[in-house]
Amino acid sequence: MTESQDNTRDEQVSSVLDDASAPTVSLADASAGGPGGEGAVAAARDGHEQADGPRADVAVEDASAAFFADACERASIAEQEMRERDEAIRSLAGQPSTTWTLPGGSRSVTGTQKMPKVPEASADEPKPAGRDGDSAEVTESRTRRNVIVGVIAAVAVVAAIAIGGFFVMGGPALFAQVSVADVERTLEADADFMDGFASNDYVTPSAYDLSNVEIVNTGEGQDGSVTVQATALLTNESFESDCSVTLLFVRAGDASSFAQFSDIETAGLDRAAWVGVVLDGSAATRAISGVTEDAEISGDFTPTFDEASQTCTFTTETSYDLWFGTRSVQTPYTYSFDGDAWTRSQGDAQSSVSYSSDALVGEYTSQGGDATRMTAFRVTNVDAAAGTFVVEYQATPSGFGSEAISGVITCTISAVTATDAARGYRQADGYAYAFTGDGSSTGGDNTAHIEGYLGLDGAIVFDFTGDYTRMPFLFGDPTNESTEIAGTVVKG
Repeated sequence: MTESQDNTRDEQVSSVLDDASAPTVSLADASAGGPGGEGAVAAARDGHEQADGPRADVAVEDASAAFFADACERASIAEQEMRERDEAIRSLAGQPSTTWTLPGGSRSVTGTQKMPKVPEASADEPKPAGRDGDSAEVTESRTRRNVIVGVIAAVAVVAAIAIGGFFVMGGPALFAQVSVADVERTLEADADFMDGFASNDYVTPSAYDLSNVEIVNTGEGQDGSVTVQATALLTNESFESDCSVTLLFVRAGDASSFAQFSDIETAGLDRAAWVGVVLDGSAATRAISGVTEDAEISGDFTPTFDEASQTCTFTTETSYDLWFGTRSVQTPYTYSFDGDAWTRSQGDAQSSVSYSSDALVGEYTSQGGDATRMTAFRVTNVDAAAGTFVVEYQATPSGFGSEAISGVITCTISAVTATDAARGYRQADGYAYAFTGDGSSTGGDNTAHIEGYLGLDGAIVFDFTGDYTRMPFLFGDPTNESTEIAGTVVKG
């Protein structure tokens, strides 16, 4: 091998090692037997270790840095061994170089030493067989092999750097698509979505469960974001909603670049992990159970639910205790669900009064005034269902010399609005109870009429008209007349 070929080979190896960001060692420093050989190798190793320092800003895992240093060391050792073999082969082949560089190291000698020039062989002189040709081929083969080793080492270093960077940026997760689990996690974290789509009017609020999440469509934006169309089912104790939602997803490492993610916490997440927000949502909601509460209704509230018609019905019954009986009021309510909320409508109230015979039957006495002319007032024959009773009376007409009259009157009770004249007789249920009746009299044309109100605390307020016969004063014939008596009587 000539000196020119040797220098070319040195340039190729140095180029390969330079591409791998590794320091090179000169032929002189790597020569075998020189006291600077080991120093050169150590310097090469130190150079590689120093080369690792400036590259610390590259986000590569420790394994990649260790692999890089090991590859550089192997390349340096391989280069040194190659040069030692070349020198040994050159010595055996009898081809000393005309110029030899003194090894460095601890010596201060630099420069070259001229060697005696060996006469060149004649072109016609045959070359010894099996020596020069063979050694050149061996040298060239080993040189090529060592160059390949250096190239492989350099490629391995570059690959290690690339792999390290790939894992730092997220590794395999960079290839992951938005999954159903990502959608579920995002929906469950959205408080507005998990509050459901129906109003809680007339129902007791309860937590919703998310299920049946499916991704319908996805679209990737130029900024790396992914828009997802998905469906889901929300269910709680009262409602079931078939939901359609639009979500936006970005990588956790990019979330700070999107205004929609300003409130999303990404600390501790892998940079390549997907984080999402809900952009829009709608739902078709139906009631799966009836209403459970109504602030205006007290007591036992157990409405009847018709799921097919999405309605509930309930009738309230309110009872009022009166001194003469009990009044019950039934009010029907209908609740309808329209897909968003329950609404209530009230029907016409129906009432009934159960009159107490024990409370009404008995003797009543006047409370003074004109009522004192009603000398007898007895209530009998109370029909609690029909609301009727009978008054047996005896009264004294106001005419001179007239005889007392008596009779029987059947009365009917009815509830009336407590206004005007009836206002003073308003009972606990807000109504006044009037009565009226016609009957007989023992005088005159034999008719009698009475009307009035069931007053408070066992009193009866009445206005009575009865026929009587008026006797003449000294001369004349008797005449048929009517007398009126008004006042209050109380059960004694």
